[in-house]
Amino acid sequence: MRGVRSAVREIWENLPVWFILIEGCALLNTTLSNIPDAAFLAAGIPRGWFALLQLPSSLWFYLYYRRRRPRLAVIAAFIIPLLIALVPLVFPGTRVIVPPVTLRLLYEISAFLWTVLLGSFALLREKKGMFATFFGVALVYGFILENSGIIFGFFEEKGFRVYLGPLPAPLATTIGWCFILFCCVWTANRLARAGAAEGSEVSVFRMALLTTAIAVSLDLQIDALASLPNVFWTWNTLLPPLWFGVPFCNYAAWLGAIFVFAHLYFVQSARPGLTVGRRNAKLLAAVPAMAVLAALIWILLMLLFEAIHRAGAVPFPTLRILERFFRGL
Repeated sequence: MRGVRSAVREIWENLPVWFILIEGCALLNTTLSNIPDAAFLAAGIPRGWFALLQLPSSLWFYLYYRRRRPRLAVIAAFIIPLLIALVPLVFPGTRVIVPPVTLRLLYEISAFLWTVLLGSFALLREKKGMFATFFGVALVYGFILENSGIIFGFFEEKGFRVYLGPLPAPLATTIGWCFILFCCVWTANRLARAGAAEGSEVSVFRMALLTTAIAVSLDLQIDALASLPNVFWTWNTLLPPLWFGVPFCNYAAWLGAIFVFAHLYFVQSARPGLTVGRRNAKLLAAVPAMAVLAALIWILLMLLFEAIHRAGAVPFPTLRILERFFRGL
């Protein structure tokens, strides 16, 4: 009993980095155990290759725990995911195919549960201002990001249960920006501090870059599952797939969105004499500017990528999609 209490306390005290591992394992199990063969045949990618997408979440977890709890780091980060992957791959009879409508419901439930758990952690274990930052300011930021991508016509998120009025993005994907940003910033902060020499300062740019690396590497697995045919969301057919059926457009958007938010957060947090309340007020006021800057980074990356990578039937598909949107107005 003491061991169980100790394990629960360990997970609770380090919940954001445990989220990274647990979510990675959940995605691994869903991809290998609950998706029909037809989805992988349509994507043209064997089921087993998707197991490799677990590695980033395992590596971040291992880097966090390798000095503090090396045995736990190896078992939790590598042995458990390996077992999760081997069972459905070696014994196909153990797979339980789940209908898409049920998968979307489970996704929504998990997003709401993680919001409650990680929101409670931010409120109780961290400063209350951090809760306001990531479950207030980041929520507004997420609303803009998630809905704008759908409104402009780059992807669709249909078939979910909870939407806010006429907004096209489901609530679950919108609140996901809250706990993804929170967990990635929290983990990057502690990894950077652990790796820095005693008394030395870690640059804001490096912190933002590390946060972005964690987030984008996790999304390599998230969107690979979500973009399988008839699972969670659908990309505009003009966008050629690049990584496990996911277009570069997705990762360009994540790079811009995560880096801009993380950089401004660390800049404001490093300012001497700035209270948490004033920092959050400045971040909230800057949300429209952050969204515009993230969009500029995204469009520059897309134009550069599409100038070099001429895949697909239409040159510069990003410009074609935007043109179609503005013409529709």
